Amino acid sequence: TWVVSVGVDEYVTESVPDLKYAGADAKLVSQSLQDLAKVPAANIFTFTSDAVQPDLSPRTTNIMFRLSWVREHAKPGDTLVFFFAGHGMQVDQQGYLLTEETDNRSADTLKVSSLRSDDLFRQLFDMPTSKILFVFDACRNEAGSSKGLGDGLSRSFSLSRSNLEYATIFSCSVGERSWEWADKRHG
Repeated sequence: TWVVSVGVDEYVTESVPDLKYAGADAKLVSQSLQDLAKVPAANIFTFTSDAVQPDLSPRTTNIMFRLSWVREHAKPGDTLVFFFAGHGMQVDQQGYLLTEETDNRSADTLKVSSLRSDDLFRQLFDMPTSKILFVFDACRNEAGSSKGLGDGLSRSFSLSRSNLEYATIFSCSVGERSWEWADKRHG
């Protein structure tokens, strides 16, 4: 089993509001899979805003590099868990996961500075793994507008391949928002 867990609390651009508990959620997912599912620590990659190593900051290039690396090392029969906690947006029916360098001042800056869901799913569905679990803790409000993931993320699943089993968990339905729970210090 391989784990890529992303939690974005701090965004570089002031127009993207910071979160408080996305990093804590990403760390908890990684630690839980290590403790309960016995995933080796060497197979777990956790990207958070407070990462000490620059290559573990939640940036699009770091995430895509690590997914490429996993693709080279994974084998048929392996499982991949991809977790993302942070903001999501939709532009022109395309979903985007907002990584820490995302600039959402315009549709054009958003498109070149965030993780496009079609690119993410092409990378994931190109894995030799036989199973993938997707978990997304991001808003999906105002479908069809530029706020939330809407149905743009779900649309990307049309890129699937026939010999792959996958399951997806969204924190909310299309048209809804995800919330942080201050009392629990998690999303």
